[in-house]
Amino acid sequence: MPRKPVSDRAGAEFTDARAAVWAAIRKRKQFTIEDLELDTRENNRTISTYVQSLKNGGILEMVGHDTRGMNSQGVTKRKHMNRPGIFRLVKNVGSEAPRLQRDGTVVTQGSGTRNMWRVMKVLPSFDYRELANEASVDDVVVKLSAAKDYIHYLHKAGYLQLVRASKPGTAAQYRMIRSRFTGPKPPQIQRVKHVFDPNVGKVVWPQECAQ
Repeated sequence: MPRKPVSDRAGAEFTDARAAVWAAIRKRKQFTIEDLELDTRENNRTISTYVQSLKNGGILEMVGHDTRGMNSQGVTKRKHMNRPGIFRLVKNVGSEAPRLQRDGTVVTQGSGTRNMWRVMKVLPSFDYRELANEASVDDVVVKLSAAKDYIHYLHKAGYLQLVRASKPGTAAQYRMIRSRFTGPKPPQIQRVKHVFDPNVGKVVWPQECAQ
């Protein structure tokens, strides 16, 4: 089976790391970076970067410094002299890990695809125009070409059923096959035109790549 492009693998790995860190944050409520390292086994830099973005986005706040490992004079016994910060979850936004830039602003890249994936599950049937319209919310605008392309590949991958074929002046109608809704993460159309489903962690189309 051909390997996924490096950029796709790296993106999936970061998404999985972020999800693991967010789950640990929601469970602990108050924590240090080292606590999250113990819980997730992710590397310090990945955790620190994500925690900083959550802090800048107002989802976490820093409430003090960890005094564990210090003697009665307040001198640290740790190899490094900086006392770890203690963070607290102040805005629990749900089970899905927030997607934020380092400065705390929301990442919009990929939002259209996520919206389309969610909308497909809700609508009884749709064509590409209806899908683009329903998936365009707030600052996210889904282009008609993007909706058409996403439908095309998800149909090939077996996620969608053709309800009505296209004819002059009327676009084809599709619906989601309920048993193929594999989870909250949208299947991705890779640059090599393979469909990768992050919910199951593998390429699901073409078939020769999925085996």
